[in-house]
Amino acid sequence: MVSEKRIYFASDILLARRWRELRESWAPLVEVTSSWIDEPNLTNEITVDPPTMRDNWVRNISDVKRSTLLLCYNLVRPGGQGRFVEVGVALASDIPVYAVGSLLTWIHHPLVTLGASDAEMNEFLDAWRKEGASNA
Repeated sequence: MVSEKRIYFASDILLARRWRELRESWAPLVEVTSSWIDEPNLTNEITVDPPTMRDNWVRNISDVKRSTLLLCYNLVRPGGQGRFVEVGVALASDIPVYAVGSLLTWIHHPLVTLGASDAEMNEFLDAWRKEGASNA
């Protein structure tokens, strides 16, 4: 069964555990499409060989495109250009983006909703997760 709610987490690799825990608690109602959170080399991706990184990027782009929401989390170690590539893919694919943290000018795109804190993000995600659940 494919869930109607599919989320991609674009964030620092240090948050992979957090997103895996959310995936566990949301299953099967929400599918987490971020396969990168299960990668074994998350702590030192700079040492990953180029062919593996190429494969990872192809998979990440595919994961974003099959999502119904992308969460860009930029509160921990702001920067990380990878998450901004993923945001670009989402916006180009008409996928809404929920963004938290210090971000750039793309936050003014009409598909972007902003959150200023973990508390706001959690409130948004809870409402998004439950949206339409009573119709199922």
